[in-house]
This record gives sequence, C-alpha cells and structure tokens, in this order.
Amino acid sequence: MTRLCTLLLLALFAVGCSSLGATDPAELRGGEWVVVRLEADPVPEGAGLTLRFEEAQLSGNSGVNAFHGAVVCEADGTFEAGPFALTRRAGPPEAMARESLMLVALERADRWRIERGELHLIAGDSTLLVCESR
Repeated sequence: MTRLCTLLLLALFAVGCSSLGATDPAELRGGEWVVVRLEADPVPEGAGLTLRFEEAQLSGNSGVNAFHGAVVCEADGTFEAGPFALTRRAGPPEAMARESLMLVALERADRWRIERGELHLIAGDSTLLVCESR
C-alpha cells in the first residue's frame, strides 16, 4: 500500500510539473505571436497586437503603432522587457487604450511560459498576456 501511494504521489508530481509549461527561450524566437488575451479580456480578432522575439530584442505592433525594445527571457521563466520605442500614430480611442494596456503589461510581466502552444506573460499571480504563435 505504501508503495502504491508513493507511485501515485510521483505521478501527480510529474503531471503537476508538466502543467507549468515550457520555458526554453529558443521557442519564442523565429515567428510572430498574436495577442489573444490582454489581462482577463479577449482581444478582438484582427486587432493587430503582435510580438516578435529575437536575440535580446522584442518588437511588434500594438494595433496602432510599431514598437521595439530590449527583452530578457531566461530558461528559469524570468521575463523583463522595455523600455520601448514606438512610432507616434494616433488611432481610435479603443485601439489606443488596448495599446497602452499592452505596453504596460509587457513592462510589468516578470515571468513567462509556453503552455499548450500559448505564450503566457505573468506578473505575480496574474496572467497579463496570452499569445498564439502564427
């Protein structure tokens, strides 16, 4: 019985660890990530919020403006981004509000992980951004 309980606990631990997601920084690079959730809200289809990771650089589109800046993504899940340089176009109020929220979320995020093919950027216990690879 003790052996069965030990095996069950090990199996539960393994499942729990695998749900934490991948944190290999190489998985971020080479493609475009489309933001599908911002804070707790879904991003409207076609809003144009994108991220592109290259070595130590993050660039993308905030739906209104293009941006780029420094990024650190470590294998331990550490994430640090910004400050960002942006183009200076104006857009509809709702798009400008999304842009502001997205850029603040990128600078607030302190952890990252890929789970079920989605990139999650996290601060504390809150998921700030969820992105899909395209």
